[in-house]
Amino acid sequence: RLQVIAEGVETEFQLALLQELRCDEMQGYYFSHPRSPAEIEGLLRECSAHADEPAELGIADPWVLVEDDAKAVMALRQVALQARRRLWVAQSAEEGLALLETRQPGAVFWSPACCRSAALDFARSLRQRHRDAADILLIEGGQGDVVSAAQSGATALAQTLVKPLSHQAIWAALRAIAIQPAPSASSLPNPERANPAAGP
Repeated sequence: RLQVIAEGVETEFQLALLQELRCDEMQGYYFSHPRSPAEIEGLLRECSAHADEPAELGIADPWVLVEDDAKAVMALRQVALQARRRLWVAQSAEEGLALLETRQPGAVFWSPACCRSAALDFARSLRQRHRDAADILLIEGGQGDVVSAAQSGATALAQTLVKPLSHQAIWAALRAIAIQPAPSASSLPNPERANPAAGP
C-alpha cells in the first residue's frame, strides 16, 4: 500500500472526502496558510525547546492515536516527531483495537467522538490489554458527560485534553503522566461493578 499525501486541502468538504478515502496525510490552507520566515523560525525554536523532552518523558514508543479529526492528528504527529516517537493512527474504534492487538503502546490518545457508540468498549479493552499504557482522552469542549461515562467504565484516565489541541497542552499532559505513579490493579475500576449489564 502506498503512503498518500494530498496537497491543496482548503475546505471541510475536501477534508471529509479525503478522510473517507483514508488518505494518510494532508496539507493545505485548511490547516495553515504559508508562514513568513520569522514565523517558521519561531516554530523551529518551539520545537527545539522540547528537544530534551524525550529522555525526561519516560513514555515508551510507539504511541497510538484513535482520532478522525485531521487537526488533532496533525498536532499529535508534530509532538510525536518532536518527542522522537512513532505514532500509529487509526480512525475508528475497530481500527484502534486492531492496532492494539499487534502493538504494545506507550501511550494511547483516543477520542470518544471517533469511537462513537464503542467508546466504553474501547476504554474497557484498552485497560484490560494495556494497563501500563498512558491513557489520554481527547474531547471537544462541553463533553464532560463523555469523560464521566468513560471514567465510570473500565478505564483509569491518565489525562484529558480538550480540542483544539495545542502543542503546549499535549506536552503538559505528557509531563504530568511521566511523573504519575503507575496505577495498581486494585486502584482501577472493576468493569463488572461499574457496568453490571456488561458481559464478560
